[in-house]
Amino acid sequence: MNIFLVGFGLSESMKVEATTALRTAMDVYPQLDLDTLNIWDNGNAFAGMLHTNPIVASPREYIAKSGECLTLFTGTPISTDTNIIPHRAMDLADNWSELPKKLDGQFAAVRMDFQDLQLEVLTDPLGMEQVYIHHHGPTVVVSNSVRLIEQTCGLTDIDEIGASLFLSLGWVGGDRTLRESVHVLPGGYLHQWKFNESHTSVAYWSQTSLAQLSQHWEESRLNGLAHSFIATLRDLSNRFTPFGCDLTGGRDSRVLAAALIAGGIPATFNTGGSAESADVQIATKIAEAFHLPHHINNARELVTDRWNEGVRRLIRQNDGMVNLWQVANSISQPQNVDNIPVWLWGIGGEIARGFYYSGQNLSPTSGDSQIVRTFCSRLVRKNTELLKEETRQLALQSVSETCQGFLNDGFEPLQVPQAFYAFDRVRRWAGANSRKASPMCDMFTPFCTIPFIETAFTMSLHDQITGRLHNELISATEPSLLDFLYNKPLSAMVPKRGVRRVVADTVREAAPRWLFRFLQYSASQLRRNKSQGGKGPVQAEWVEAKRGAILDVCLGHHSSVLWNYVDRRSFEKIMSSQTPAEIRHPYCPRILSIATLFHYEAEP
Repeated sequence: MNIFLVGFGLSESMKVEATTALRTAMDVYPQLDLDTLNIWDNGNAFAGMLHTNPIVASPREYIAKSGECLTLFTGTPISTDTNIIPHRAMDLADNWSELPKKLDGQFAAVRMDFQDLQLEVLTDPLGMEQVYIHHHGPTVVVSNSVRLIEQTCGLTDIDEIGASLFLSLGWVGGDRTLRESVHVLPGGYLHQWKFNESHTSVAYWSQTSLAQLSQHWEESRLNGLAHSFIATLRDLSNRFTPFGCDLTGGRDSRVLAAALIAGGIPATFNTGGSAESADVQIATKIAEAFHLPHHINNARELVTDRWNEGVRRLIRQNDGMVNLWQVANSISQPQNVDNIPVWLWGIGGEIARGFYYSGQNLSPTSGDSQIVRTFCSRLVRKNTELLKEETRQLALQSVSETCQGFLNDGFEPLQVPQAFYAFDRVRRWAGANSRKASPMCDMFTPFCTIPFIETAFTMSLHDQITGRLHNELISATEPSLLDFLYNKPLSAMVPKRGVRRVVADTVREAAPRWLFRFLQYSASQLRRNKSQGGKGPVQAEWVEAKRGAILDVCLGHHSSVLWNYVDRRSFEKIMSSQTPAEIRHPYCPRILSIATLFHYEAEP
């Protein structure tokens, strides 16, 4: 992991605050090494960074300084040029002008020229490795941590649109964060700043070009994608150890397993869940059939016993943009790491599966003028219990503007839900969630790379909904994996395909399950089997056990701006000791969203 803050026009007091913020980042990310703290300051330009111990991070080399130029990176870049080693900052520096054409993956690369006072930031194609900016007057501050920016610049105000989106959708969308005047840079650009000059951005992979792709299936594109998956995963496996992969009953992890098996690529596989869960049963059969190193993780932390510790770590590490629903992941973090593995996860696979057409019950036959309006209203639903109507309206307006932007870029109305899923939900929700793992491992998903996304957007809507691309990729790599069931039945729209018909839909692989001691709470294991007397997700138990603590942190802020978005009367009623737990349970996700924001606001 490498956290950085760079910029122009910082006052002397800002530089002091930035240095202090970097030093105290060890309190947030104890896995980092204070000996790696580096500060460069020539008066007008400032750069500071802190990263994992070089021995632990090896073979990654995060920083390169040559003359008056500093180059650094974060994340997991891959290269189409075998002559460029993308995890060596010096290679990035030596080939900087060519990088937009030759890098892919999930990463951010930064180049600061202290002599010419020029700052450049290259964001990955989708923008998964999120980079934030605060620009006020002559001051430009860029970082991969909102916390560093807010502490450097003394920012304290909550962003009303960011908060409304988080409460309504479950993530902060668009270019917003929870901190007013701190925004997210879009992916697929080379962003440039010169001291006392305007900001320019040059797209190397634009949404407009993606919208122009013809929806026409090409066999050569499929074969190229299958080859790309295998080549990319082999290269990562050769460069990094340990190397691992999630294995579930879903389709996304099945595609990854097929590529790894077909390429003879060594990897360790992990499945989270109880022995009775479909994920574990299906994954175990696959692992036994192919003699794969396989671990099953069903450990449970006593979340309520370590609630305060887990809450503070999750809020601080993820800038408040990850729901307390996932607090168990922060509790199970090791304080020290011996090495940084690369771990594959299947996030982004649903870009090719028409997710919102099934998830929001959208009809592919809706008229062009109706589909976008219907999509926005269903995404930001009217049943906003615990929230004020103004909150929904702010979120709805933001989502509508994002969707209108896709139309302006040339996407057809029927493509807008797919574009929104890729560039908003995956980019912002998954991008924020990946930060939970950053101190301990590098996450990588081939589903968020240019070849896969472009192929997904060439597919017809029918092929997306029926999951054709995943089936074709498995057929092109390890077709025998189609003989294993998936964990949920597929829609009746799926046609028969001989003896290897598609027999199942995928379950969302929303939360990463990695690092056996870290991924303990996958969605399948957090839900108890009702036939065995379970009461639903374990998070409902957390809310009941910590109801008093949640009330204290929320109601303790009588004048909080967050009450502009949360209906206080409804919140007090649903959280009252007089309200039966079974009535409160359906509201748990939103209760934890509200608690997340109040904890974020209370952070010093």
